[in-house]
Amino acid sequence: MITAIYSFLLLGSLQGMGIWMLLWIGCIALYFILFSLLPKNRSPKGRLYLLLHYGVSELVLDVLFGIYLWRFPALLEYGFGITYGLILFAVFLFISGTISTICRYREEKTVTVQE
Repeated sequence: MITAIYSFLLLGSLQGMGIWMLLWIGCIALYFILFSLLPKNRSPKGRLYLLLHYGVSELVLDVLFGIYLWRFPALLEYGFGITYGLILFAVFLFISGTISTICRYREEKTVTVQE
């Protein structure tokens, strides 16, 4: 959520910015920890899949969040828009991690079937 961090820096300091940053970093850490528990995601290729899917979810949410804040800039002053963005970020990370894991397991099944 680079857009949110940029918005924080642009406005100076907002109430709860430190807590929001901790939750944002916590979501990222939880994403990599939870999805690395699966054996296929612990390989170098699995970690690459997780990293790429994380990047895609970050990029998509940043674009959506930037458009949202551009249309409703008043929500940023009170921090409401950023809070909803954090909740959506956690949901996007869960979806992208699930897709990454499914892709990884399907790839392994197709490789073994072809041999």
